[in-house]
Amino acid sequence: MRKLPVIQLIIFFFLSTLFLLSQYTLVYSGPEDDLENEIENTQEEVEEQESLLESIEARISEITSSNYTVSQQITMLNGEITKMQEAIDLKDADIEEKLEEIAAKEAILLEKKSLLSSVSSQLYVEGRLNSIDFFFSSSRIDEVIRVLFIK
Repeated sequence: MRKLPVIQLIIFFFLSTLFLLSQYTLVYSGPEDDLENEIENTQEEVEEQESLLESIEARISEITSSNYTVSQQITMLNGEITKMQEAIDLKDADIEEKLEEIAAKEAILLEKKSLLSSVSSQLYVEGRLNSIDFFFSSSRIDEVIRVLFIK
């Protein structure tokens, strides 16, 4: 066995050390951060909904424990119900609008998918034909190199 020069040994040890160190370094991934942000946003929304629910419950208990007559309590409760119904209707309208946007984007995606599919099939056919022409052609070397690098 022949002796390796010092430079090759240094390069070997440097690369092996670099490889081993790269195996034990921490890698932070983007999807985990995105999931954490999504969880935080969801928790904030839940807290907002809980505070809204608590305010509604407080208003209902205030109405029922007050000195109002039953008919006044019923009208107040009906008023609260109509307010809640209006809020629900607004949310439903927002949801419908977002669903329409999603449907439009899905249609665009389907169009792009079909376009990409047709382009990829055309490229595949052209690539297959070009490789057959390449192997069975008797063209000059400069044309062969041009075909290889322009592809």
